[in-house]
Amino acid sequence: MTLEKLTIHHEKDQQNNFVLLEPGAYFNPNQLVYSKSVTWAPSYTTGASKYRPGFEMLYQSSAPETLTLELFFDTYARGGAGGDLLGLLPSFGAGPGAESVVKATDAVASLAKQDIELHRPPVCRLSWGAFTLFQGVLQQASRTYLLFLDDGTPVRATMSCTFVEHPGRPLVSDEQHSPDVAKKHVVRPGDTLMGIAAALYGDRSAWRHIAEANRIDDPRRISPGQTLTIPRIR
Repeated sequence: MTLEKLTIHHEKDQQNNFVLLEPGAYFNPNQLVYSKSVTWAPSYTTGASKYRPGFEMLYQSSAPETLTLELFFDTYARGGAGGDLLGLLPSFGAGPGAESVVKATDAVASLAKQDIELHRPPVCRLSWGAFTLFQGVLQQASRTYLLFLDDGTPVRATMSCTFVEHPGRPLVSDEQHSPDVAKKHVVRPGDTLMGIAAALYGDRSAWRHIAEANRIDDPRRISPGQTLTIPRIR
């Protein structure tokens, strides 16, 4: 039975057109670290007693999930193919055809660069066999070169990568989405007009519709507890 390899597919030239990253990971990571955080803020109340605290915690927002993993690259003993399974066995001479690992690490690092057609970095899908590990954008990547040939060619490296969740909808929508009917929204601590527009319309730039409907001249001046009319976008 052949050992499945972790693969990375990324958008290329157009949205949702995913292609395989080549060269990809040489060895599977030994761990996957998923992280998720939620922001809460205290809301202070009156009439506190030993049976009733002077505050309650109000939900603010959820940060996107992240996936952190370390990729390993080793061409020192590969001889163009194969090599030691984990890259951990001692090597006493470069295999025939040993080449730089820079091409492979550059390919991964390029996922954080802007695609000239998309005008943004690509969304990536990380899979291991039939299992989709994560869909997101590369937020951070650091390279460590561990072994060099006599001429300075790096032949062994690790890359620590952090991907941030992307839910699968366009980063920039061509269509403005709106509620079927006008709604009311009570402002919570930490709310902004742009954030409310992103949550209810799927478009941060639609905050102007909310400002106009509520006669708000300064979009920064909204207060917790304030009731806003959320108009339908026609």
